[in-house]
Amino acid sequence: NSEPGRAKKYFEYKDEKPAEDNFFHHLGYNILGPLFFTYGVWVLKNQTNSKCYGVMREGGFLSKVVSQLGGDVGPNLYLSRLSTVKAVLADPSEVVALENFLVRSRVEPASLNLLLEQLDLKCGDNLPFSPETLVTAENVTKVISWLNKGDILEQRIAKSERCRANLLHHIFTRTGDVDELNLLDMGYAGNILSNLSKVFAATDTPITLKGNFLVSSVGAVWAQNNNCIIRGYLSQNGAPVSFSRKYLRTPELLELCCSCQEGTTLGYEGDGKA
Repeated sequence: NSEPGRAKKYFEYKDEKPAEDNFFHHLGYNILGPLFFTYGVWVLKNQTNSKCYGVMREGGFLSKVVSQLGGDVGPNLYLSRLSTVKAVLADPSEVVALENFLVRSRVEPASLNLLLEQLDLKCGDNLPFSPETLVTAENVTKVISWLNKGDILEQRIAKSERCRANLLHHIFTRTGDVDELNLLDMGYAGNILSNLSKVFAATDTPITLKGNFLVSSVGAVWAQNNNCIIRGYLSQNGAPVSFSRKYLRTPELLELCCSCQEGTTLGYEGDGKA
């Protein structure tokens, strides 16, 4: 079928009320429907012989779009910045990743207690300061120094190695033996891809990572420098700036349209279950 024909097939919608009298009809039929449809067509035009995999949570919806348009789509992968960066921390030299986990990647400061819970560390009273203290740019150096000493370091690395092994098990039980991961996601800076690239490099896993993002921000250049291939549909590396600045200021509308009822991925069981 032609693209206009497919668009009519997938987005034709009959409603007793005219579109101009129904906000949600107008938003879906005239804006969101064509947007996601053309994203799906764009993915198909650039798809190689490998399957596409949605990165949960938003990628689950995008994978449905690509699948309904005839794309070869595999099971969704439950990946998050949190679950992937914890796997990266198995390398004790990843000081930047540790600082990102503690401070930079967070919308608001987290308490030391919450961070230790997410790292699954049991420290007793051996803490650098009160567990309720918020970890910020002002005290993060002290926290990193403490996390990189003695028994705490050994425990941290052991836990992260387990996270890394479980993450890889999760991926391979869903993808099988592949040499390329073609991922569908809302995108932005590509932190998940960058983390996966580091995990694959540390474990000598020769897999090429490709991100098909709805929006790619200027931060994606960092992921591209970590051997990730990132392509943005509405914005590539933050260009055009006139669009990306406005979108990234309030991305919640499209994110909520693509999201699901499941929460963010915290980690994985030994059998790879998220």
